[in-house]
Amino acid sequence: MYDIHSVSDTTELMSSMGIQKAKQSPDKLFIKSMLAGVFISFSGRFLIIVGDGSAPLAQNLGPGIQKMVQAAVFPIGLVLIMNTGAEFFTGNTMYAGLLSTDPYRAYTLKITEIKSSIPWHQMFLRGIAGNWLVCLAVWLEITSRDFHSKVLGIFL
Repeated sequence: MYDIHSVSDTTELMSSMGIQKAKQSPDKLFIKSMLAGVFISFSGRFLIIVGDGSAPLAQNLGPGIQKMVQAAVFPIGLVLIMNTGAEFFTGNTMYAGLLSTDPYRAYTLKITEIKSSIPWHQMFLRGIAGNWLVCLAVWLEITSRDFHSKVLGIFL
């Protein structure tokens, strides 16, 4: 009914991908990691633009709508990473100057204030949950055979 790999086939695919990645030269790995950082930066920037741009939705329909719009655009970075062969890494990849003007600067500061006020143990647990969800998205992407299913798996 669905054109997906079985769990055992997906496990084999992931294992062979891991072996191939381990054999990459450091210079190729570095370039692919930088490319992944650019893709995540794009999706983070898009989240901020859409998040601030959807403020009227939040005012009229509630903050949940604004969060849903943000959640709908952020996975674009992972879609780009997984479908271009870039190497995903975590870190601060935002570029200087892009968020220096309002309304994006004010919205970025608002997000920063909210995130920095979260107790460390909650942030730690959120980090674990977030990483688990990214791994699940990668698993669903690799399980899928066609591009549309891969994108849908990541967005889910």
